[in-house]
Amino acid sequence: MEIRQFTYVNMVAECGSMTKAAAKLFITQPALSNYISKLEEELGTKLFDRSVTPMKLTFSGEKYLEHARTVMMQIDNMEREIRDITNHQTGRLRLGFPNERIIYMLPALLPVFHEKYPGFVLKLIMPLVYVCWIFWQPVMWILYFTWLGEAQRDRQSSYFP
Repeated sequence: MEIRQFTYVNMVAECGSMTKAAAKLFITQPALSNYISKLEEELGTKLFDRSVTPMKLTFSGEKYLEHARTVMMQIDNMEREIRDITNHQTGRLRLGFPNERIIYMLPALLPVFHEKYPGFVLKLIMPLVYVCWIFWQPVMWILYFTWLGEAQRDRQSSYFP
């Protein structure tokens, strides 16, 4: 399966015509028709009822398009998330704080950090005791504390200078 197949079937279904879909996809009508025919042959079923105008999806075509749209939406979401990470709109930052300083530094740091990077998750690493995850929600900061065992503490210690 290729993403192009999903796009082509979706466009034909939306347009109801191979000619109109081909024009919107910037390919020739015979090329699109051959592509859809090969896909139908590969799947072993007809996706479109070509005997009516405009063309209608068969039951197999409806199911194919339902799953194709789900896949295309997931691909769009993935691309958006990667683009947001690349453009520094979202991400994750890990900071190490000594236990005695976190009480004083965290209240000053969080509002400034959230204002500048609202899509970021801040993970605080505190030596020997807890890992603290902080997530901004529209109403409040939510703190999650997890005890670090000996094995985890040794792996996490690389975050401290």
